Amino acid sequence: MGNLALIFLLSQRGRLAAVAVAAQNDQVRQGAGLFATYCSVCHGDRGEGTAQAPRLNDPRFLAGVSDDLLRATIAQGRPGTAMLAWGQAYGGTLTAEQIGHLVAFVRSWERPDTPVGVLTTLSGRLADSVEGGQETFLLMCSGCHGDDGGVPVGTKQIVANAPERLRQQTDADLRQRILNGGSEMPGFGAALSPAQVDGLMKYLQSWPR
Repeated sequence: MGNLALIFLLSQRGRLAAVAVAAQNDQVRQGAGLFATYCSVCHGDRGEGTAQAPRLNDPRFLAGVSDDLLRATIAQGRPGTAMLAWGQAYGGTLTAEQIGHLVAFVRSWERPDTPVGVLTTLSGRLADSVEGGQETFLLMCSGCHGDDGGVPVGTKQIVANAPERLRQQTDADLRQRILNGGSEMPGFGAALSPAQVDGLMKYLQSWPR
């Protein structure tokens, strides 16, 4: 194989890998919004479990359950327990595609990545830059707040980029909300690195007030 052909093949593989990562990230992002809406009341904001439902973010549980079983459980529920059937084919409200997004989100908890040292985004941007903060927002926040903070795609209907809302909060308030959550919003202090939080702050600060 010639050098040009090899370079072309490697570049094609790189593009295909990037597309696959982007698709997976979009599934996780949409699944996060669905989980917050339909599942967090019983399973906890981060899948930590409650008195009503078991923990889902347990590595042992995730290692022992297949995607097919997760999909079937979400769609059909578990008779005799508080787990309802969410699939439209079983009287629920979720499509098969939405259930797939939920499975992708639940699977994201078994990634061994530790966020403390994360300095770049998945696309290679500096995590503490405005652009990196925008990418983190799309991945972690847009499920409830919309892609740009103004057009929510979930049911929470929280317009994060409303100027009057931003004027009421100091930078310290915003950082505290990102780290510890508040009201119906979960905290992300355990999921984001300091650089990712700084990037989110810079992105939020770039919105008109």
